[in-house]
Amino acid sequence: AGGEIDFAWNVPAEDAEALSSDGSFTIQENLQTRGNFFSINLNRAPFDDPRVREAMWLAISRTDIAEAGWNGFAVPTLQPFAESSFWYLDKELVVDADIAAATALIDEAGAAGTPVTIIQWDALGSDAEAQIVASAWNEIGLDATIEKVDIGTLVEAAGEGDFDVVYLWVGLITDPNRPYSFFESDSARNGLVGGLQDPEMDALVADGRALSDPEERKAVYDQAMQINLDTFAQFYTVRPFQYVGVGSDVTGYQQGAYYVQYRGGGMSSACVEG
Repeated sequence: AGGEIDFAWNVPAEDAEALSSDGSFTIQENLQTRGNFFSINLNRAPFDDPRVREAMWLAISRTDIAEAGWNGFAVPTLQPFAESSFWYLDKELVVDADIAAATALIDEAGAAGTPVTIIQWDALGSDAEAQIVASAWNEIGLDATIEKVDIGTLVEAAGEGDFDVVYLWVGLITDPNRPYSFFESDSARNGLVGGLQDPEMDALVADGRALSDPEERKAVYDQAMQINLDTFAQFYTVRPFQYVGVGSDVTGYQQGAYYVQYRGGGMSSACVEG
């Protein structure tokens, strides 16, 4: 503040208004594509039972996460792309939980009392979001806890398949291959999407990477995201808002005025005068 700041990247949404109140800088929304997600280990019992994963999905209230987990500075989502993105999968978004249905599935699968450890990167995300999810899973009969670790430990555990659930995010998407490539069976990051091993998914991701026509690529990636949704492997919760603080001495800057992106793919960068 005090006129000493020219740019402040990733200003916390809950602090943006207060920090800009003295007029030393203004706030502009950072149009970066981002989606928070939880990935369930498909290769570890009882999470290998699709009824258990569906129950964990149904227990989540994206409304609660957006409002309580991010103080209203987030919007519910099922995918890494915003509705304004070319790559957005047009699908009905169910934002509220169905605790009764989720509990019935857990009981039917005989999974009541199952310990569930959520691995969370200690430098990222909302502790409140992780706690909301853990509480929801406890409400349906699971025994969920949270373990905060450094990113190296998290990635290593995911790569080795040594996890129950990973809580992370994907962002800085300049091409949809970034989030989708993790679904390939031989990807080093396959664990971050639950360890999904699906030949159809592998073929779709490979096709999407090889195609050049945007419409054809989108059709392929839409199918890939639908497989993910159907398997309840990796599920997105919210897209938090992010802001940029622009100092009063900087003129002519408009966040997102010039995009480094591919047909709405994601990351933005603007030209600056001043």
